[in-house]
Amino acid sequence: MTKPQNEMTDLDRARAVFMKTPFAASLVGCTIEAAGPGYARCALVLGPQHRNALGAPMGGAIFTLADFALAVASNAGQTPAVSVTNTIEYLGGVRGSRDRESTRLNSSHDQISY
Repeated sequence: MTKPQNEMTDLDRARAVFMKTPFAASLVGCTIEAAGPGYARCALVLGPQHRNALGAPMGGAIFTLADFALAVASNAGQTPAVSVTNTIEYLGGVRGSRDRESTRLNSSHDQISY
């Protein structure tokens, strides 16, 4: 059952909007664990569909999770915003079958977050 809009938390609102995204949520499997103005923690349970020929998680799967977390943080409890550019540096391999990405915005002006 859906809560009335005035009783929804930032996490409820983020899930109501972003869990409908066909690529990140439906196809890739990203989920939202926490969300608030300028902050998001998202997760992905890594399956065989997320792995490369060597059995390691595909960089694109990890980047999708990071991009999803940025989108949620940029839009949780504030004016909708988009990022203009994204960069990622892989500092090590993922261990285990679950990856989490937390994002805290440095700043957000008008409709662009960074």
